[in-house]
Amino acid sequence: MINKIKKLYICYPSGNINAIVEDNIPKQEYSYVAERIINKYNKNRPVNEQIEQVAFIDKPTNKKAFSSLSLSGEEFSGNAVLCLGALKLENNKEGKIQVSGSKQLLKIFVDNNGYINGQMP
Repeated sequence: MINKIKKLYICYPSGNINAIVEDNIPKQEYSYVAERIINKYNKNRPVNEQIEQVAFIDKPTNKKAFSSLSLSGEEFSGNAVLCLGALKLENNKEGKIQVSGSKQLLKIFVDNNGYINGQMP
């Protein structure tokens, strides 16, 4: 499964490193794929250059959301939200997203200084 990943992004939103997978991965494979990515990427890297977590971009189930993001443990990550904003807000100034660990849609936006911001649950 890990050899089939074509869209893997490494993001440094606020001091910890996140990997974001945009390929179509079945949810039941998230933990396995995340573990493999972390082990492969982190091998022989200093601790301060290692991936801390892996998130997966998936299709939103709520029609008001333009994107959806899930972590393998279904937890919430503000840093992963910022990564998603950096990847998906290229032409948009703001939008609503679904994120694991939050029951509500969250707003992500580019502020007046060009920084990505995200609503936290």
